Amino acid sequence: MRAVRFVLIGMVIFCAKLQGMDGLPFCSIEKISKEPRCYELGINQEQLDDLRYALTALAYHSFSAILADRAHLQEAMAHVDEAHPLHFIRTVFLDRELTNCVHIMRKKQWLWRHFFNRVKRTLKEEGERDNLRPEYVEDFSRQLNLDYGAIMNHVVDSNWDGLIGYLFEQFPSQEE
Repeated sequence: MRAVRFVLIGMVIFCAKLQGMDGLPFCSIEKISKEPRCYELGINQEQLDDLRYALTALAYHSFSAILADRAHLQEAMAHVDEAHPLHFIRTVFLDRELTNCVHIMRKKQWLWRHFFNRVKRTLKEEGERDNLRPEYVEDFSRQLNLDYGAIMNHVVDSNWDGLIGYLFEQFPSQEE
């Protein structure tokens, strides 16, 4: 049964790509932001609402429901993408509900791979713009009550897999 599900998912993604879409609401081959994101702005209430909507839908809805709601999810994620990635990540891991959502998403490999690539791309963009400054990382670490050195090592090395892995270790799911 699981093999049939993967074949069906693959067919949906393949058909969506043939139609010129990525098929999933959080995939894009272009840069997400043309301008550096302002760390000082933080994340506003609308972005928080969109983030909560998108992560909850991606964690708890079926693949077909996600595809059906693709336009709304794309709009929500585009709005969230305007926030600095350190604020986005901090917001997720300071909110127990959102932390549980990303833990659930991580178990859905097809979903996590695409979503995490988007997160890595925003971190890479801001790193290339010298917009992951030590003072930003220090503030990020302090707000999450985590070791600045451990986080800064991942940032300096552009080790986004390591950074997110470290955060998952520090903030386990409450639903497991």
